[in-house]
Amino acid sequence: MRRSKSLTLTRLPSFKFVLDQAWCTLPAVAMGLLSWLQLLALDGRFARGEPATVRSELLDVPAKLTEHARRRELEFDREWAAAHRAVAAWDRIQALPDPG
Repeated sequence: MRRSKSLTLTRLPSFKFVLDQAWCTLPAVAMGLLSWLQLLALDGRFARGEPATVRSELLDVPAKLTEHARRRELEFDREWAAAHRAVAAWDRIQALPDPG
């Protein structure tokens, strides 16, 4: 429950059931994705961290998307302390075997 509160589940109820349904579904999907990210790609304090910590220190990426040689590249800000963690997490995700 504590984690769902940090994902804005505290904004219920609204005046329409469909809005409440969507507002409950989206944080559930976000928690599922975050849990899989923590299980498969993160280590250390991010593997067991709260959603707000992971979001503010790892997912809010100071980077810019550029194109080079007909490929898109993500250039991280070199001053960002967690750049190596984000790259390591991406490398772990890329190294997972193909499920198909």
